[in-house]
Amino acid sequence: MLANLSISNFIIFDKIEVDFFKGFNAFTGETGAGKSMIIDAVLQLLGEKSNRNFVGNNKDTAVIQGLFFVDNKNLEKLLKNNDVDFDKETGIVISRKIYNTGRSTAKINGTLVNINFLKEIREYLIDVHGQYEQQSILDKDKHIEILDDFIKNDIQELKINYKEKYFKFLDVNRKIKNIEKKLENKDDRIEFLKFQINEIEKANLKVDEEEELFNEHKYLSNIDKLNNNLNQANYILNYSEESVVEKLSSIIQELSQVSDLDEEIKKIEDMLNDKYEEIKDIAYDLRSYIENIDVDKNRLTNINRRLSTINDLKRKYRLEVADILKKKEENSEELNYLLGLNEEYESLNQQIKALTKELEEISSKLHHIRKGNASNLEDKVTEELEELNMKNITFKISIKE
Repeated sequence: MLANLSISNFIIFDKIEVDFFKGFNAFTGETGAGKSMIIDAVLQLLGEKSNRNFVGNNKDTAVIQGLFFVDNKNLEKLLKNNDVDFDKETGIVISRKIYNTGRSTAKINGTLVNINFLKEIREYLIDVHGQYEQQSILDKDKHIEILDDFIKNDIQELKINYKEKYFKFLDVNRKIKNIEKKLENKDDRIEFLKFQINEIEKANLKVDEEEELFNEHKYLSNIDKLNNNLNQANYILNYSEESVVEKLSSIIQELSQVSDLDEEIKKIEDMLNDKYEEIKDIAYDLRSYIENIDVDKNRLTNINRRLSTINDLKRKYRLEVADILKKKEENSEELNYLLGLNEEYESLNQQIKALTKELEEISSKLHHIRKGNASNLEDKVTEELEELNMKNITFKISIKE
C-alpha cells in the first residue's frame, strides 16, 4: 500500500505531504482544488510520461516521493535483478524528479532506475481506476490481462520466466538473422580477407621502419657532400701546414717555457695539455670514421623500392603503417570468426530449439492455470452481477490455445 506521498513544486503545489492509512482514504474539495493533480503525481511514481508543464512556475524541478509497503516475492525478485535493495520492513521509497526541460529521473531506495522499470513494478504497488476504465472490457486484447490479473499470484513467476526466455529467444534469433546475411557472401569475404592479410604479411611492415629508411635515404643522398666536408675537416685538424693539432702543440711549448714563473700560467698549460689529448682523440675518431665509410651502391635503390612499397600500401588502405598492421590483426580475427561461422550458426539454432521448447512448456503451464481458474472468475463476476440485480445472466470465459 501507499503509506506516504510527498510533492514539491508540482503544478500548483509548492509542497504538500500526505499520510495514508489502512482502509478507505478520500480527497474532497472544490473543482480545481488539485485532487486530480495528486493522482497525476502518483502516476508519475508509476512510470507515466513526464511533462515540463508539471514543474511549477519559475521552478527548475518538481520532486515526487512515495513510500510503499509491499510483501511480494515476485516484486522482491524483480528489484533484486535490477540491483535495488529491498526490505519489506522499511518499505520501498520511489522518487521521481522532473526537470523544466521535460526530462526526468527516477530512483528506488536511492538506486537510479529506468522509467520503464517503474511501469514494470506498478502492478505490485497500486491499482488506478478511472471513470472510463470499464470500456477496456470491450477490447478483446485486454481480456487475457483481466484474467491474468485475477490469478497473478499463481502465474506471475511463470510470466517473468517466460518474458526472460522470450527476450533471450529474440536476441538469439537476431544473431541468427545476422549470421544468415554473412553466410550469403561468406566465401567471397574469406577470399578477400585472405588476400589482404597475405598482401600485408608479404610486405613485412614494421612500425618504425619508414622513419629509419628516410634517415638512411637522407644520409646516402648526401654521401658526396659528407665525404668532402669530413675530409676537409680532417685536413684542417691533422695535415695542413697550420693544423689545429700542430698549432695547439706550439702554444703548449711556448707556455712551458714560462710556466715555472707563475702558478696561473702553469694551470693554463695543464688545461691545454688536457685539451690537446682530447683533440688528438677527436682527430683519431674522425680519421677512423672516414676510413670506415663504405657505401653499397645498390642500397639507395633498394631503399627507394622499399619506401615505394610502403607508400603504395599506405595509399591503398589510406592508413599509416601502424594502422595497416592493426587492420591485418582485425582481418585475421574476422577471418577466424567466419571460418567458425557454420559452427556458431548450428549452435544458435540449437539454442533456438531449446528456447522454443522451454517457451512452449511455460505457455502450456500458463494455459492450464488460466483454464483451471477461469471458472473461478466466472463465478465471481456472475455473483457481482447478480448483486446488481442482473438476474439470469450468463458470463463465460472461453480459452483457446
